[in-house]
Amino acid sequence: MSAFILQSVQAQEATFRKHIHYLASDALGGRFPGTTGDTLAVHYIREMLASYGYKPMTDDGLQSFSYTFALKQDSCTVRDTVWTFNVAMMLEGSDPELKKECLVLGAHYDHLGRATLGGSRMPNAHAIHYGADDNASGVAMMLEIAQQLAAAKPIRTIIVASFGAEEQGIIGSKYFVNHFPDSLPKPVLMVNLDMVGRLNEKRALEINGTGTFSGAEDLLNATPNPDSLHLTMIKGGFGPSDHTAFYGNNIPVLFFTTGVHYDYHTPEDNADKINYSGMEIVFNYILHIVDTLINTSTTPEYQKIGSESSTQSPKFKVTFGIIPDFNNVYEGEGMRADFVTAGKPADKAGMKNGDIILQIGDKQIDNIQDYMERLSELLVGEKIYVKIKRETEILTLTIDL
Repeated sequence: MSAFILQSVQAQEATFRKHIHYLASDALGGRFPGTTGDTLAVHYIREMLASYGYKPMTDDGLQSFSYTFALKQDSCTVRDTVWTFNVAMMLEGSDPELKKECLVLGAHYDHLGRATLGGSRMPNAHAIHYGADDNASGVAMMLEIAQQLAAAKPIRTIIVASFGAEEQGIIGSKYFVNHFPDSLPKPVLMVNLDMVGRLNEKRALEINGTGTFSGAEDLLNATPNPDSLHLTMIKGGFGPSDHTAFYGNNIPVLFFTTGVHYDYHTPEDNADKINYSGMEIVFNYILHIVDTLINTSTTPEYQKIGSESSTQSPKFKVTFGIIPDFNNVYEGEGMRADFVTAGKPADKAGMKNGDIILQIGDKQIDNIQDYMERLSELLVGEKIYVKIKRETEILTLTIDL
């Protein structure tokens, strides 16, 4: 870690509170793309980065893009086009050669607004979905890492990008990758922060993409971890967040998250629920990693993971409507369903929060990878038998997909 950062890392809790309480405030209304709150968020992020010394990547530092969605109303389908933004700011590296490469530090800023167009785990709760953890927490941590790096004058160029319309299907990050100017430093690594504000009592931190470049796991294991974070490393580069757009274009990635929780995609994901002291712990660990990566002369060497496609993320035709134990906190047989969404197939079949999935059809489920693989094989209209464990009882549920 560079000497400057070693000397300047301080308690960040007050600053995290400031960022998150603003981004997840009533005034921003849940930051739905195309709304006033959406615009206020991007201007806040851009101005913070400018105050740290970052310059616009292009133009004024805002990438404008649009997407079209379809909404069924009675017997007809209404289509509408929404314009929104990415924030993209850059700090040129100090080394004459390495500044031609860049590390992209990213976090999406958007959320569900009042969820009138869907996405909520409480479908009838058309209140503000504040998105404090998802993903004001990631933006807050991104801003603070960016400030520390700017003061340390890194040798490689850094681009800090905050993406819009992630909740609509990582639209902003796809636009960013597909419209990246050839004249700018080449992206050699993307670090993604999404939901880093709810460190639990086991101090579980999930890191995806550890197999997407050589030496990643060695670096993570060698990084100082004085607060005993429980690290779960997942080699794959695809996942439900913006790093997927980069890995799909052969750019190595690291994705950090403290995982999902019961308030995920509900109005209860508010600023008062954030574990700010936990954020400080996660921040100090990730800052060490990013600082090392941006100040090393070795370029991360992209690696394709197993059978993962290099052009697209896994596709699923059906959903059970559960949130699995992504952090692998549960250590017994099978895979735990942390949360079951009301009205979805698993809920209708009688599955409850905390049930352990042991088998889907004739396939045994030992972990989340088994679950995802089996889910990708299922089709709409199928009826599938699922064996679960609920406390000491073994049950078989019939799920209609």
